[in-house]
Amino acid sequence: MTKPKRTSERQRAQRGRGSVYFRERDGLWVGELSRTADDGRRERRYVTGRDPEAVNEKLDELRRSWKRSPTARRDGSLTVGRHLDGWLSRMKPTVAANTYRGREQHVRSTSSQPSARSAWTGYILRHLGGY
Repeated sequence: MTKPKRTSERQRAQRGRGSVYFRERDGLWVGELSRTADDGRRERRYVTGRDPEAVNEKLDELRRSWKRSPTARRDGSLTVGRHLDGWLSRMKPTVAANTYRGREQHVRSTSSQPSARSAWTGYILRHLGGY
């Protein structure tokens, strides 16, 4: 069993590479990889192994399998409007009625009123990185 490096000796992993850490309770190395699924929820997978190299190999295989079946729809079938409709339906049972009405009003106004759509689009773009 390989001992983990001290925190000061570690380097930050590249984005999208997942994380690998040592779990003391059972002496295993754990790899974690996450992505956003079609419905907007976080999908997380874990792999374990006796050493970090084995865990990294398993993570690489998981990454390859995810590339073969991507969640992102590249054919354009998932639009912002459809995503927001799905978000509203998933969120409705978890929030108060007034909260839902306010959020629904924002979403519906973006799809039906051109003036509100441009204002909302500006708001979204400002918060997505200033495009």
